Order: sequence, then structure tokens, then C-alpha cells
Amino acid sequence: MSENNKNKEENQGHKVNEFDKLVMDIRNNVTTRLDDLMSKLLNSAQEELFNLSSEASNNEDQTRYFDLMNQTRTLKPEIAVEFSSRIKKYLVPAENYKAEHTKKEIEEDDELSLIGQDEMEGIVLVKGIGERATAKYRDQLSHLEARLEHLATKTVHVFKEDALLPTNFCQAFDDAMAEHFSNENKKLLFAMFDVDIASKLDALYDSINNRLIDAGILPQIKLHMQRQQAAKPRPKPATASPDPNAEQAAQDGYTEGDAGAAPTGNYGGGQSTSGASNIGGFAMTAPPGGAYQHNINQGQGDAGSGASGSGAQGGNQENFQNHAQNFPADGQASGKSGGEYQHYTAGLPANQVGRTLGNYLGGSAITPATSDQSASSTGEFFPASTPQHFGHQEIIQALSSLQSLPQFEQPDGLQFDGEAIKQAVLAEIAKKSGGGVTKRINTIAEKTIDFIELIFDAIIDDNEISDTIKALLLRLQIPIIKASMADQKFFIYDDHPARTLLDTIADVGIGITDHTDEMYKHLDKVISSILSEYDLTTETFRTALDNLNAIVKEEEKLSREKEEEEQNQLLRKHARATVLKALRATTTGKSLPEQVHPLILKRWPTLMFNHYIKKGKENNEWVNLVLTLRHIVDSVQPISSAEGLAKVIADKDALFKKTKKYLNAASNSKKDVKEIMSMYKETIQLHIDDANFSKQEVTVAEEVLSQAEPVEEAPIEEPDTQDRTALPSNIAPGMWFQIYMGEDKTDRRCKLSVIIMEDENMMFVDHKGTLITEKSFDEFNEEIASEKTKVIMGHSAFDHAFKRVIKRLN
Repeated sequence: MSENNKNKEENQGHKVNEFDKLVMDIRNNVTTRLDDLMSKLLNSAQEELFNLSSEASNNEDQTRYFDLMNQTRTLKPEIAVEFSSRIKKYLVPAENYKAEHTKKEIEEDDELSLIGQDEMEGIVLVKGIGERATAKYRDQLSHLEARLEHLATKTVHVFKEDALLPTNFCQAFDDAMAEHFSNENKKLLFAMFDVDIASKLDALYDSINNRLIDAGILPQIKLHMQRQQAAKPRPKPATASPDPNAEQAAQDGYTEGDAGAAPTGNYGGGQSTSGASNIGGFAMTAPPGGAYQHNINQGQGDAGSGASGSGAQGGNQENFQNHAQNFPADGQASGKSGGEYQHYTAGLPANQVGRTLGNYLGGSAITPATSDQSASSTGEFFPASTPQHFGHQEIIQALSSLQSLPQFEQPDGLQFDGEAIKQAVLAEIAKKSGGGVTKRINTIAEKTIDFIELIFDAIIDDNEISDTIKALLLRLQIPIIKASMADQKFFIYDDHPARTLLDTIADVGIGITDHTDEMYKHLDKVISSILSEYDLTTETFRTALDNLNAIVKEEEKLSREKEEEEQNQLLRKHARATVLKALRATTTGKSLPEQVHPLILKRWPTLMFNHYIKKGKENNEWVNLVLTLRHIVDSVQPISSAEGLAKVIADKDALFKKTKKYLNAASNSKKDVKEIMSMYKETIQLHIDDANFSKQEVTVAEEVLSQAEPVEEAPIEEPDTQDRTALPSNIAPGMWFQIYMGEDKTDRRCKLSVIIMEDENMMFVDHKGTLITEKSFDEFNEEIASEKTKVIMGHSAFDHAFKRVIKRLN
């Protein structure tokens, strides 16, 4: 072999390795993003279903939504794991997939079956949502399939070119739900899937296309798209249109000719390690001249999610900025060039929220352009100073000085006073202008403060949040105003770090009512760290969120350990009660010779206790243990008939063997087992010796026993379940309650940790996992009915308040 040929093969081998890694990067990107979307869907489903239940017009629907909420919460981990597993089956090498698919088709051909109505409806659901999404992303998918087909010529490890079709994701969700849900409930969950996943795939497809472009896989498609888009003017943001088709197109996020072109320039399309979005940094003291510079390369991405295009080179900065407006760097679905958002915020369509906020603030709708470039020197939502009004820069600088003042850093009472903040802003500005106030706060800033006041008023009115945590959240009033004034994306994206931090504090504090609580002190320090930063940025909130998440992770570990300890104590208590109940049922009315007390009253109950702790009682082993105990007790009763004597003589050796086997399995002391068995055998032998029956009587009795039909043993008695108290079907472990603790005692915020059905008992713990109280079913049901005890849903504090305010404004 020549040296040139050898080098050529080595280079080819190097390329193959690179392309294999490319496939691995894409696969990881797909699974990570879809896992994240599924997690968000399952987490938001609880609040959505609770709202549907609250708004239901009849009891039947209310019960159905509540039951579905609990069923979804219970099955959430299983659905998430199964969905991820199903997605990964599409991402195997194409040849492997085809081989497996062919094998499956052959197996199905061997079975004669008809498709039932339920299965048919499932197929229709998957196909309907999948095909609508495919049509929506047709350009991105067309380019993606072409690139994957081309990539298949370079590595055998790439998956099928159509593996990433939305229909496959829909099928994976349908498979993950399996037979757990009725068709009616499946339709409801699929509607949520359509909104939260199928409608949010822009960022996924863009990121994969960009990654392939970066690797040199058909980059010319991208260049063709840029030339095509540059040849026609950019459409204006969609507004209300008398044409119903145009309105529908705006809602669907599609404008004729909008190819969804891949952006040029450098992009960080992944997700930050803190779980917050990759939003560009904003300076809350406002940049000089009111110019807000959005750093589009802010994010830390999934592997391979960035792309470098030609548009950012050669001075083509204008083209770079135009594309940048339509591709948020936070991993959310991008806005189209038509100016409409393709995602939901706080459960509402983001384009609807943008229009509502624009109307409220006194301008046009907040669009992708205004959220990504809200700080141009003449920006509508970032007004500069004028002879009549103070600009955003001056107002934000004044707010920065106010945030550490006692009345705002530690507000007195649960009240947000927007007018007091405005007056304080004017007074602060006056200090720097000779004490005189010659201008007003601009309208956008005034209305922004008013809007944030509405948000905090809704939070204050939210009974799900404790007053202790509300007071903490109020400390963030000025930082939240600054965040909303400096970055319009605060209003449009759920995962803005400031919103996520506020929600996390409320979520972590669901059980906190005491200022001396250790977690309260941690939360207080996190908020203090934000208030100490004069020049607040996105990174300030993100860093605070990272620190809080680290604290929460450690505290959750401790509380989980404590709760498990409390659960074990309760389980042991219940196990003892169960064993004693079985022991009483077996020994009541029986005589127990003192020699067998160690066996019947000590060793055997311990044996049953340990078995119950490990395996419970719903198994054959428990039944055998109880039956063997019954046989042991019967065997040591005084012998009153020849038949009884014959039976003892016939059964004793087998009973000795079984008893010894159980004892040996449970004890490490052979000596102890030997002593116990010796006393047991002596006791039976004494009864045999004391029996006053002739040999002939015993022989006759043995013959009678051998010819008699086997007598069916009486079953182990279980308590009658018909008279048991039932809990409401929507009550499940993990739910939080405001628990009634009795007259003259303060109610406690507790989590339902364990339900013991047999004892009709419930255990409640605090946020540290410490046992607070136990309630019987009767007691709990009465308190729920009288509203002494109430459910705490634990919804997203900001989203819940935000949604209420937007609905009011509409």
C-alpha cells in the first residue's frame, strides 16, 4: 500500500469518527430537549386540570378532571421514562430500525386481529396532531431530512431521515400513556401535548439544522434560503385581520413564504445548567443613551446546538440582527418573521399576551423584535429622556438606589404600593438635579410599575402562599420592576431567570411559616444577594437561582431522609399492630404451655414482623406464616380424643420440619433455634404421653383419618372492608394541606406522606420531613368537608398571578 493511500484511509477514518460524534451530539440534543418539554408538560398538567375542575359546570366533569389530575401526578415518572425510551427507539441506526421494524411486521402478519374503536381513535389522534405539526415545520423538516440523508453517506450510525417527524413524537407519547387513560382523557392530555410540545419544536429543528450546517452537511440550503428571504420585504407583525384565514395563519405562526430560515451568526441554542433560559444579559442601570444591547450568544448550550454562519462576517451585521430577532437564544420556540410567537407563557398564547401587554402599556403588541431589541435609542418600550418625561435609563438608575432602602428592602406588611415607588423614584432623581422635579415618569414606565403591582397584588391574594413567603417575595418588588422594564422577554418567556427565581422561592417555601426556619434564612440570604447588586443583570438572577437550587438540592436530600425515617417508623408501628392482630386471632381461646411461649409469643411474631416490613401481607408467604402459626398453636393444645392424638402423631414431623426451616431462615443462631425446637417437641411429646387412649383406639382413629375427605382449612379472617371509611379519590400522597391542628392551635402546612389503608390512617410531615400529625380517615374527611383542613395546590406563583392579571386586562 502506498503512503498516500494509507494517509487517505487514515483521514477517512478520522472523518467517520467525527460524523459518529455528530450523530451522538444530535441524539443527545433531541432526547434532552424532548425530556425537558415532557417534564414541563407533566408538571403544568396538574394546574391545568385543577383549573378545569374548578371551572367545570357539573360535578361529573369536576370529578373527572380531579381524578385525571391525580392519575397524571401518580403516573408522571412512568410516563416520562417511557416517553424517553420510545423516543430513543427512533434514534437507533437506520439499518437497526429497519430490521426491527421488519421483524415486527412479520410478527404482526402472523396474527389475525381487528383494530378496536379505542385503538382507532388513538391512531387518529396521533396522525392528526402529527400531520398538523409536520405541515407547520415542513421547511425545517425538509432541510433536516435532506441533511440526514446526506449524513447517512458518511456514517452508518445515523438514524432514519424521517425519525424526527412530529408524528413519531406523538406516537411515543401515545405509547407512554399505554392503557392507563380512557380515550376521553387521552384526548385532553393530547391537547396539552399539542400546545406544550408539538407546537414548540422550532428550536429543536433549528438547532439540529444549524449543527449539521456547522459540520458542513449541505450548508448551501441555508445560503439559498437567505437569498430568497432577502429578495422580499419582511412582513409586518400580524395584527387582527378581517380575513379569518389570515387570523388563523397568524395564530398558527405561519405566513406564506416564511421558510423559517436558519439564523446566521453565532447562537447558543441550548439550556443553561440552572434550568433557566439562555436570555441575553440586560443591564438594569440601562446602557448609555438608552441603547439596550441584546447579547445573542449568552446561552450555554446542549452539545452541538450552536452554529456559525456567514451572515455575521463581512460586515453583514444588519442581516445578522434581522435574523436574530426571530430566534430567541433561550431554547424557546422561535418567533416567525411575521412577528408572532410560537409558544405559550403562563398557559396563555404568547402572541395574545404580547398584544394585551402592548395595549396596556400604550403601544403596539410586544413582538419578537421588541423583546429581543427593546432598547434601540428610539425604542417604543425603552423610551429615552425627553423635555417632558424621564427616560428608562434615569428611572432604572433611581430604582437601583431605592432597592436597598428599608421600606422597600423590608416592606412593612403585605402591600405593594406602586404610587409610593413612583414618588420615591421622582424624589431620588430630584436629589441629582438640585432638588427640583421638572418632568414626569414616562407612560411606559408608569404602566410597567402598575402592571407589576397587579402581579404582586394577585400573589398577595393567593391563599396557596404563606404570608411568610409573601413578605419575602415583596422584597423583590423593585428588582422585578427593573427586570420587566429592562427586558420585554420577562413578560413573554416562562423561563426568564427572574420569574423562575420568584416561582422557585414560592415553591420551596410552600411549607414555611416561621422566620426562624433554616430554609427561610437561606431564601432571605438569596434575596439579599440580589438586593445588594446595584447593576442587576440576567446573570444576577441566574446566579441566585443556581445558588438556591444547590441549597434546595441539599435540603431536599435531608428532608427526604427524615421523611423516609418517619415513614419507616409508621410502617413499623403498623406492622406491629398487624402482627398483634394476627396473633390475637390465632391464640384467642387457646391454651399456651409456658415452654412454647418463646416460640409463639416471641420468635414467630418477630418472623412475621420482619416479613411484613420487607414484603407486606399481600403475598402467599404471609398466608403460609399465619397458617403455620395456627398449626403450631393447635399442635400444643391438650389432646381430648383418639382422633386428635392420631392427627398430632401424623402431622408432627412435617410441622417440626417446616417450623425449623422458618426459624433457621430468620435467625443467625443455630443454638437458639435448636433450644426453641427442643422445647416445642418436648411439649408435644408430653401431650402425647398424657393422652389416655388405648393402642386399638388410636389405630381405629388413624384408619378413620386416612379414609376421611380432606377438610378445607378455614381461611384467615380479614376485617370486613364494606364498613371501611373511604377517602376522596383525589387525595394522594405528596399533596400539601393546611392542616387543622385543633382548637386554640395554629393550623400547619403539611404534606401527606403516607396513607395506611388497613388502619384508615394518614401521616402528615412538614417541609423538613418531620412527622407533624396523624389523622384517621373519618377525622380527615370531616375536616375537609367543614373546610377546617384545606388543599394547597402549590401552583406556579408568578404564572398563576400573571394569568389572572392578563385575563382581567382582556
